[in-house]
Amino acid sequence: MMEKSKYIAIARKYRPQKFSEVIYQPHIVKILQNGLKTGNIHHSYIFSGMRGVGKTSVARIFAKALNCENPMDGEPCGKCSSCIEITEGRFPDVLEIDGASNRGIDQVRELRETIKYKPLKGKYKVIIIDEVHMLTNEAFNALLKTLEEPPPNTVFILATTEFHKVLPTVVSRSIALDFRRIPFSEIKNQLRNISDTEQIEVSDWALSRIAEVSEGSLRDSLSILEQISLYDDKKIKDETLNNILGLIDEEVIGDIFSFIMDKDKKNIFNTTKAIYEAGEDFFIFYKQLFEYFRKFLYYKELNEIEETFSKNQTELFKKHKDKLSGFTILRMLNFLEKGEYSLKKSLNKRYLLDIMLLNLIYIQDALSIEDLKTGEIKKNREQPLKKNENSANGIPAQVKKAGYDNSFFGQIKERIREKKEFVSFSLNDVADFIEEENTLEFRISSNRKTSLELLKKEKDLIEGIVKELKNKNYRIIFSLETNHIKKTSEEELYDDENIKNFLDIFKGEIVKIEKKEEK
Repeated sequence: MMEKSKYIAIARKYRPQKFSEVIYQPHIVKILQNGLKTGNIHHSYIFSGMRGVGKTSVARIFAKALNCENPMDGEPCGKCSSCIEITEGRFPDVLEIDGASNRGIDQVRELRETIKYKPLKGKYKVIIIDEVHMLTNEAFNALLKTLEEPPPNTVFILATTEFHKVLPTVVSRSIALDFRRIPFSEIKNQLRNISDTEQIEVSDWALSRIAEVSEGSLRDSLSILEQISLYDDKKIKDETLNNILGLIDEEVIGDIFSFIMDKDKKNIFNTTKAIYEAGEDFFIFYKQLFEYFRKFLYYKELNEIEETFSKNQTELFKKHKDKLSGFTILRMLNFLEKGEYSLKKSLNKRYLLDIMLLNLIYIQDALSIEDLKTGEIKKNREQPLKKNENSANGIPAQVKKAGYDNSFFGQIKERIREKKEFVSFSLNDVADFIEEENTLEFRISSNRKTSLELLKKEKDLIEGIVKELKNKNYRIIFSLETNHIKKTSEEELYDDENIKNFLDIFKGEIVKIEKKEEK
């Protein structure tokens, strides 16, 4: 009876066997290959980096290259007896030790006794210690003695996911090489190549989600791909992917995102109720929503589509882009980040989640303390230059009398907004804009001294923009408008609708206003 061929896990089956097959670690490969070509082999290397990025694989390739009978330009041939035996894990001069289960001083002493002797078969004795940070301090100190005076033709490769836990004395005696997190695009390409080779039916969307949840670990992504492919005979359905990974359907996350943006409180409650009744994990939902807003902030600030964006996300981001400022989205993300611990520990996650989602609605209209102090209210910032009794179409009457182009002030403001948005807010407080032959005067409302000082500080910026627009130098003057009766500080605050509402809600009153002395 013919025996069935032994099954090999995908992550093991596609483990790189040569330096040229290593994914996204060219800096590591170059250093090691240059050492092999020149014969400058150090006695100790530290391979650090997150899980699943190739530390152990590269250590084995390096061990093969050191002992290969027919190396070519720093690459092991993969065909000689030494290469084959190292690949199969039975080469006597390559020892792989798990630092987590062999972490005591006795195990290190045994290792020191073993490496005293010359290599039995190869050119080098290679000791690979995985998760070396798990060694006890006593074991580290015993290992240090060996690293100070290593036996000839012995190479240590110390692999760790927590480099900061390795003793500085060990680091100082080693060459430390940091393995990078593998980018989304690299992982996705590798998944596509392997799924095609293995004849696994999988959508591009599913590959993107697998690459995303693996968070830079190629091994994790391959394990997920294999796990899901075994569920339905090498067919990966999108809904199956969500079920196995425990993810909430992307459309549900997108709906919640839209409900928050549209301030649709009723549908938020209905959706969280449906998630609860379906038995979904609220914490996973919360993490997915956080990532949704993280991507939205990226799109808002850079106006770019990140490679991890799904089609649905891109459409929603374009639809809602202009509803919030980048600062407001950042405040929402900060709120979500701070609430993560509370949700994780809460005994009633459903109702806490309802409260947190409602907070995301209220944050959109919330005023900061600085807004209340200075009166720089958002709605005023977003409005064009205010009309007054001496103005028309937002441009002071003096400008119209001079026959000046009414769009000039708007052009200045728009150009400033492109370069320094916060400076353009202060231009909302310009009451009059007057041009003489070589002079421009910005008259600021008398109760907006803060804006006056800010514009004075940015005088060079404004002069430069004016020169760009008119191709001539102007003398810029900033002054306070003084043609009206000045109100007291209390009167100015009580005139502000937002502050009046704030005082009404909390039954408060303005008791005292402290002003900083001008230096």
